[in-house]
Amino acid sequence: MNEIFSKFKKSNVAKAGSAYVLVAWALIELSANVLPTFNAPDWVAQSILFILLLGFPITVVVAWAAQTGTSQEAESTEPNLSSFFKDNLFKRLIFVGGPSAAIAGVLTLYVFPTTNQSDIENITFIENPSLSAEISLDPRSRPVRSSLILGETRSRRIGLRTEMALSDDGSRLVFNSYGETGGINMNLLELDSLNPALVQDVNLSYDIGYCNCGGPSFSPDGEWIMYVENSFLQRVRSEGSAPQRISEVESTFGAHWAKDNSIIYTDFNDGMLYSMTSAGRSPELIEGQNESSMMHSFPHKVGISGAIIYTVHPPENVSIGDIYLLDPNTSTSNLLIEDAFNARYASSGHIVFIRDGSIWAVPFDNKSLRIIGEEVPVVTGIETWAARGISNYDFSDYGRLVYLPGEQVSGTGRIVESNLIWLHKSGLEEPIDVVPQPFSWPQISPDGNLLAVTIDEPGRNNSDIWIYDFERKTLGKRTFSGSASLALWSRDGGRLFFRTTDSSGVANGIWAIPTNGTGSPELVTRNGATPFSTSSDDTSLIFSRGQGPDRGTYAIELKDESSAESLILDSNNISNVRISPNGDWVSYVSIESGISQIYVQPYPEVESGKWQVSTDGGSGPTWSSDSRYLYYIFADQLFEVANLSEGSIEFSAGLPQIIGELSQRNGNRARNYDAHPTDEKFLFMQVPEGDGMLNSDIVSLVMVENWFEDLKRLAPVDPNLM
Repeated sequence: MNEIFSKFKKSNVAKAGSAYVLVAWALIELSANVLPTFNAPDWVAQSILFILLLGFPITVVVAWAAQTGTSQEAESTEPNLSSFFKDNLFKRLIFVGGPSAAIAGVLTLYVFPTTNQSDIENITFIENPSLSAEISLDPRSRPVRSSLILGETRSRRIGLRTEMALSDDGSRLVFNSYGETGGINMNLLELDSLNPALVQDVNLSYDIGYCNCGGPSFSPDGEWIMYVENSFLQRVRSEGSAPQRISEVESTFGAHWAKDNSIIYTDFNDGMLYSMTSAGRSPELIEGQNESSMMHSFPHKVGISGAIIYTVHPPENVSIGDIYLLDPNTSTSNLLIEDAFNARYASSGHIVFIRDGSIWAVPFDNKSLRIIGEEVPVVTGIETWAARGISNYDFSDYGRLVYLPGEQVSGTGRIVESNLIWLHKSGLEEPIDVVPQPFSWPQISPDGNLLAVTIDEPGRNNSDIWIYDFERKTLGKRTFSGSASLALWSRDGGRLFFRTTDSSGVANGIWAIPTNGTGSPELVTRNGATPFSTSSDDTSLIFSRGQGPDRGTYAIELKDESSAESLILDSNNISNVRISPNGDWVSYVSIESGISQIYVQPYPEVESGKWQVSTDGGSGPTWSSDSRYLYYIFADQLFEVANLSEGSIEFSAGLPQIIGELSQRNGNRARNYDAHPTDEKFLFMQVPEGDGMLNSDIVSLVMVENWFEDLKRLAPVDPNLM
């Protein structure tokens, strides 16, 4: 045995193997100390180790093959193993190389595991011309960014390019897009599949003037999509099914389907948070809330603690709210984060929220329910409708993030320049001699000589009231401070009422200004959102009041500055309210039946009757100057309904009659027409040929794998707060 060991030590195999081990050890030590200095990725060190391990058996094989024996052995008539390999170099290589290859194969499997379908790198697919995706995935821990191309979308007519949600496991993305025939389509994208599916079984059709629609989200198992349609929570199967209503009260965006299969949502009527089963049964008020005059939106359960984080904000603007936490142990709510909204809990140990159009994060202890670090921005510049709290981002339980880069939108919609035209009852379309502008809300003066219109200012969140003189063909500005919109003439034509908002989109009041340009604007009410109509004698103004517990239609006396506001119509689904010129009737749009319809009630005794005027649907009701006809819009057609109730306390109407059609009307405006006092022609805004409502550019999301690693790096835990 000693003799054999002595011979082995003197052999080339032992010398080459020993030298190789020493050199390999030196290289491993060098890489371990040098590579971190250059922030080299983990795969570099792994590759060096793999090459060194694979090289050892190869070095041994080469040394053995090259070795020349010096000892002389007696010849034997019987072949033996030693002579077999000494005489046959090829067979010797096979004997040693085979096991060496097997060892190398095992090491390969260990160091570089087999890639599965979810680890596919640099996959590009275009299955549908309207939907394509580029996905780059990395199974390792370092964050990797890629793109998801959604195509042309525009989910809402108020500026947002889409609304989206990610399933808890990160495998499914639902996003909204604008339908070619109107409404909102929900689209499903399978992120971990080479064959993404586009599901458009749900079309959220709505009145042009109003719809609380959108806000998709997934059930915990990803099998259901929850969304809002006409202010009610609905759900539909991810693969497509008949929609099911799961709430009996109006709700807001931001409802949360928790992992315990409960749904937390906001009731529009009182602004409070409620919990119910996923089937919509057994609603219960969530305890521990405060500030009943405020809205409580975007609830989210925090891990397994049972705590709930939510936004407390004034009804008119979510973005100026604060984040509160409901402690399940004490049933009390405590202020958690100021000047923030739309907060969510991440399993990385962070609260993620929105502030100033960016994603922020702060370390959070799920056990003590305390913040244990500093608030820091982690992703800047995402598309956000701050006033409504809608932010285009979402992340999965395992750290996949998707977001839409962009800016904050105002909610006024895409700036589209429109032509003004006359549509005569004969069917003739007559252009009006005025340069196309981003017009909205046209209102003709009672004498028919002037037009009040809102013009948006491109590139700024601002608009003003302008007056167009039909005879002189001049366009003059009437408002010069704040953002003014939604002009309304008094019955005598002497004043204009309009709404103003500040730079953040908060409705700060309804004002009145003389139409001749003299005098300063006078505040009518700070609680108004939209001026709808004046009474027949100009003694009172009918207006709406925004969101929240006080939503509804109100009247205020104009000649008494101390007059209290009185509720006229208390339904939250009412819009476009108009008092008939004779003062006997009030018309409006309501979605109480599930679609927008035109209704008429007596005025001011609204409780004494109610009648539906439209049949298939309608928006924008407008009375003729003599109250004998009611006009409205449906499906790009102008309808006329005869008022047959003269001298009666009951409203009687004829069948709706089509009196005009437009081939290219401006569909992104709530009220895009008005009737001339002669009742022989109607002014419409018309989109120029070829100017559609979709985005001109392809919408592309950013997808980040292993995003939680970024959170831990950018928002680390403060040990002093532990």
